Amino acid sequence: MWVLTVPAIWSDSAKQFMREAAKDAGIEKHQLRIALEPEAASLYCQHIPTETLVDASGAKFGVSGAGTRYMVVDLGGGTADITVHEKQSDGTLRELHQASGGDWGGTKVDSEFDMLLTKLVSAKIIKDFCTQHKSDSLDLQREMETKKRTITSDSIDKVTVKIPVQLTDAFEKQSGETIASVIEQTRYAKKLNWVGDKMRMEAKVFLDLFENCKNNIVGQIKEIMAEPEVKGVSTILMVGGFSECQVIQDAIRKAFPDKKIIIPDQAGLAVLKGAVIFGYNPEQISARVSKYTYGINISPPFQPGVHPENKKVVVDGGTRCRDVFKKYVSVGQPLEIGKFAKGRHTTIKKNQESMILRVYASPEKTPKYVTDEKCQCLGRVVVTLPAKDEKTEYRCQNDVR
Repeated sequence: MWVLTVPAIWSDSAKQFMREAAKDAGIEKHQLRIALEPEAASLYCQHIPTETLVDASGAKFGVSGAGTRYMVVDLGGGTADITVHEKQSDGTLRELHQASGGDWGGTKVDSEFDMLLTKLVSAKIIKDFCTQHKSDSLDLQREMETKKRTITSDSIDKVTVKIPVQLTDAFEKQSGETIASVIEQTRYAKKLNWVGDKMRMEAKVFLDLFENCKNNIVGQIKEIMAEPEVKGVSTILMVGGFSECQVIQDAIRKAFPDKKIIIPDQAGLAVLKGAVIFGYNPEQISARVSKYTYGINISPPFQPGVHPENKKVVVDGGTRCRDVFKKYVSVGQPLEIGKFAKGRHTTIKKNQESMILRVYASPEKTPKYVTDEKCQCLGRVVVTLPAKDEKTEYRCQNDVR
């Protein structure tokens, strides 16, 4: 059995891409499970001793009691995933708010640093360096990982970053200028020095690299906390490698002084260990919240004044409205595992041998037509119909898992 973890904010098509990639790698469908990263981390935290889950003041955080509500902030390398869970009496977890977030992980800080380097030595030289000196490029990435984890938000000491000397040499050879002279012409003059393989900068210059992702993460948490369905959440559980960054920890503590901020030991391994638990028992997540409104296209009788004229079609002598969105699941609707959304549909043509049901998704709560700008076709189901003289009730079922 293989368990692949993916960000909860990924689209259905992105998750499907992972399934197809796994198949191409030789993993059969029955041997594969897709686990959402914040869910996996949350499951892991149900199985570790309470004494290891403490906040900065030493207060313990128990996740085993029924009715406990907490927010999971999963900060990885590429993305920030934020969900809210409630512990159920049967030991399972119920999602209270649909997963949200963005590309505000640790690599966002790396991107900001790359932009700083680009301003100094140009994008072409950076690209050539990464292509021609892959090992040195990886060394620079590791150096940034160390600095991100060790710097604090109140640091006043200068930050030293080791830069491969090949980058400096390539710049000075191609431009005919020195790094020092270029820095003097930028806003980093007097704030940053670059000599040989050492770049020394004021702490504020380095901390500014965190501003974008820090503000986005805090802003998203505030937005979720304002929702009525998450009322009663008093604890924020931070997991993922980027959660070990003290700058991000301090930003969340400062923004939410009335909440308990919990970072488990080895937060970067929480998703991995939780994925193993999920692989053994995927039913531990009993309910999720739909990220989209799901439905199919139907063609009901045309109603003048209600339906637009450009949607009117004539079928077997009758007028119908094409492309109408028939809703089965609404965005934000709680979905219990194993339950189904059911509906009844009839044919619109005589002697029809099959019925094609196209499945659509929309971020809107009440989409009207499947041709709306934000609607996306996920696929189709072809239902073969029995002979015309048989009186049969046809039912389409969509598994809400």
